[in-house]
Amino acid sequence: MANSTTTTKEKETAEIDLHRFVLFFGYRFDNTWSFVSEVEFEHAVTGGDEPGEVELEQAFIDGRFHKAFGIQTGVLLIPVGIINLRHEPPTFNGVERPEFHKNVIPTTWWEGGAKIYGDPAPWFSYQILGTSSLDAAGFAADSGVRGGRRKVAEAPAESGAVSGRLDVHPVQGVNLGLSGFHGGTDQIGGLGWPVTIAAADLIVRYWGFELRGEGASVTIGDAEEINAALGLDVSPEDAVAAETPGKDREHSIPERITGALGELSFDVLYPFNTDHSLALFGRFERIDLHAQVVEPFEVNDALNKSIVTFGATYKPIYQIAFKVDGQYARTDEEDAEWTKPSMPASDTCSDASPRPRDRLIPGRGPAAPLFLAPPVSRVTLGHVWNPQLLEVCGMPVFFGILLGFMLGGIFGNTTFGPHGGLVGCVVGALIGLVIALSLRSSWAQKTVTPATPVDDDDPDPEDLEDKA
Repeated sequence: MANSTTTTKEKETAEIDLHRFVLFFGYRFDNTWSFVSEVEFEHAVTGGDEPGEVELEQAFIDGRFHKAFGIQTGVLLIPVGIINLRHEPPTFNGVERPEFHKNVIPTTWWEGGAKIYGDPAPWFSYQILGTSSLDAAGFAADSGVRGGRRKVAEAPAESGAVSGRLDVHPVQGVNLGLSGFHGGTDQIGGLGWPVTIAAADLIVRYWGFELRGEGASVTIGDAEEINAALGLDVSPEDAVAAETPGKDREHSIPERITGALGELSFDVLYPFNTDHSLALFGRFERIDLHAQVVEPFEVNDALNKSIVTFGATYKPIYQIAFKVDGQYARTDEEDAEWTKPSMPASDTCSDASPRPRDRLIPGRGPAAPLFLAPPVSRVTLGHVWNPQLLEVCGMPVFFGILLGFMLGGIFGNTTFGPHGGLVGCVVGALIGLVIALSLRSSWAQKTVTPATPVDDDDPDPEDLEDKA
């Protein structure tokens, strides 16, 4: 479930929405063959003018012949990035997926085709896919290649794609992933207009801490031809004269899109040795949807932005997550300030998948049960905090407490044991709070200053000098 607030010139309107309801169906025929599927319902009601839709995100036959080799064929998730393969909310922090995983890597993303995969060694796994590809007709400046997903729904398939992923686990708690995608996106003329996505990700887990880092680059070949085919090379004046839907040159399809994110979280209940968890997290994203464009188009700085998200995720058990977060973004436009993104004040990212090892992974566990998604709400702090004040005051306080909590916990645990770790967490958080608050007032005085009204009737000093 979700609740949100939409602001208009007249008033604010409240909204409640069943954002997602996800069902997993699976069956194991024998020790080698199995079937896996995932069906998602969005916005409760479908058909006609209703806002909802039904999507079949996975549906494939799986043959696991050996630990080092297996095959899958059907509707498959593209293994690029961390979240697309495991996009259920208990697997990531924040109510909504990071924007990096929406407009740089277009999660959730599936295609029709076949895959070979395996775990040749305990520290290494691989996946290689041959599938259908994206369609350049859906590309857009403000969402990258996301609109090119055709979701295997009577989708044109003149051009195909290859993708893959390698995962390395050098030590316990560390995972390094490399993934990529390459395919043609001209679904009318054949193998032209290639798109290449290269991504790398890192996850480190230790004593209740989790560090995530990801980076990706999207290269759109023949961007000039794509812009011409979409009519984006027509100037607004020529478009009016020719009665064609020409668009502003600043909204052209780029040649390159880049993005990266870093996230640090800590489970404050970890020292208690309980099944419950309460993770505090902070995340920074950098998204450049117009990193590079072809001439004569111009880079649109409004499409290149930085995003800060912070919040908490509570799990009474692993499969259920209750989340709250706050988020602010700033574009590269001149004099741009940190503002609340143009999204609902409350939204949902709710479902409760089983642990990955309990999912229907060939040879590794029972079929996944059906489940009903629990309610999760998003709270945006923009309604009570001035955005500039949040940047100057709120962020230092939040990260001061989080950093003090983490460092105090590590020191206390290594020096005095688990109970010392708990005491260290509390003491460290208090020290971090005191330091952050002491710095906050000076920063606020220097940075957050009220605007001085200008009286148009007052003479300009420069005019007085000229008259003198």
